[in-house]
Amino acid sequence: QILDTHGLQWLEGLRRVSYLEARDALRTLPGVGTKVADCVCLMCLDKPDAVPVDTHVWQIAQRDYKYAAEKGQKSLTEKVHRNIGDFFRKLWGPYAGWAHSVLFCADLKKFQSLKEMACFNQPKKEEEEEEKSRKTKIKRETDGHGINMKSENQKKAKMGVKEERTL
Repeated sequence: QILDTHGLQWLEGLRRVSYLEARDALRTLPGVGTKVADCVCLMCLDKPDAVPVDTHVWQIAQRDYKYAAEKGQKSLTEKVHRNIGDFFRKLWGPYAGWAHSVLFCADLKKFQSLKEMACFNQPKKEEEEEEKSRKTKIKRETDGHGINMKSENQKKAKMGVKEERTL
């Protein structure tokens, strides 16, 4: 039915129009609402500013970002959908749709255990070591054939091994 109505190149052609034009075109299809149209725009039509909004995303906006507009609103209307999308686009810029997707996935129950894993919560000492190694100065030394790069930590480690051998 879609092929008969729109032709073979119609969907591909939606990549070349603006996000809003593509979303509106998709919504002309039977059973396609704003959220599904936004999902297709984001994941299939190269529209990274498309933010698919549902009640779950609305809750994330209120809980984590103190989104207070439409606070008394009970249902997700077109206006609420548009305002939340605009809120996230203003917050995250042109790739708001992908930022939203990361948040959405991170909030799913099946990923909650990953948040609590020890490997994601580095001890303070490890963080300090990482910061120290990032700041390590690299000095250039020539070996006669080219340039050798050695950090201060590498020199100290080598010196430590020599000192240990002499003891």
